[in-house]
Amino acid sequence: MPLKLTPDIFDNLWAEAELQGDVVWTETDREESVRAVLPQIGKLQEYGIELQAGLSLDIRSWELLEDLAHGDDGGGDEDGVDVNFTYHLSGKVQTNLYGLTGEIEEVVGYHNMSNCAGISETELWLAGTRFQRVYLHLDPVQLFGNLTGDSLAQLPVEIQRSIDGQHRPYYRSNVTTPAMQQAIEQILHCPYEGLLKRMYLQSKAWELITLEFEQYQSAPGLQIGQLGAGEIERIHRAKEILLQQLDNPPSLEELARLVELNECALKKGFRQVFGTTAFQYLHDYRLEQARQLIEQSDRSIAAVGKCVGFNNRGYFAAAFRKKFGLSPKAYQLTRKNSG
Repeated sequence: MPLKLTPDIFDNLWAEAELQGDVVWTETDREESVRAVLPQIGKLQEYGIELQAGLSLDIRSWELLEDLAHGDDGGGDEDGVDVNFTYHLSGKVQTNLYGLTGEIEEVVGYHNMSNCAGISETELWLAGTRFQRVYLHLDPVQLFGNLTGDSLAQLPVEIQRSIDGQHRPYYRSNVTTPAMQQAIEQILHCPYEGLLKRMYLQSKAWELITLEFEQYQSAPGLQIGQLGAGEIERIHRAKEILLQQLDNPPSLEELARLVELNECALKKGFRQVFGTTAFQYLHDYRLEQARQLIEQSDRSIAAVGKCVGFNNRGYFAAAFRKKFGLSPKAYQLTRKNSG
């Protein structure tokens, strides 16, 4: 059973950690950071900065001792129009936005644009892999409220509605492109401090926003629809089969047979739940596992590739470079030098 993290339980564990000297908190007018080791939960590291009026950035990294379940009853400001861009870098999270989505899994290599004001939500964070996300928070009225005509029309339709006073909650998922991944890596490894840090992070945040709006113009994101509980369960089972057979995954036809769905229902449902095709999910999962192995072990690049199912070293290197902006060897050297 996962640990059910209510606000009272979290506050009590936080107070216990403070008494033990396991919380380090620093704060200025515009930014704050915290490192803590919480009983029953594990290690957490969070950083937040206000970049300008209407635009802020958060980075969150948790290493859990056990599965963690928590939620939001939706009792916040139902009229809030803030836009959240959430980039999933590592970790397994299952989310349900009641009345807005069915159960969805937030997938490494993908991100979402959302506003869930007034929506009840539960999340299950799974232990065993570090949970890491980058968040951008935008107030569209402050940032874009003066736009009209063609300029306003270039924004995603959900943001346009919010600016026009016709807001309603939404959740859309899309792939994190190599250009976005590069900007995120630069955010995570910002070389500056003080004013220069804020200026640099602000420029990278606007770069991400630009890439987001370009992506939504060319290919609208996925609006997660509702699926039956039985169908969702079979789709999750299909995902687990793929991850258990990294070296020799079944064909789509065989996978559909194993989970008792027809191919069409599997393809459509998998994209709805996970935001991508079954085998793109497998491909991205392999690459993310490879990245973590490179960071956390001394294995050779060839051994890492084989471990996650890439038998062709050249293809592995090309796929890794396309996703992360560096070859596996260059990524390994960068991490060693930064350590």
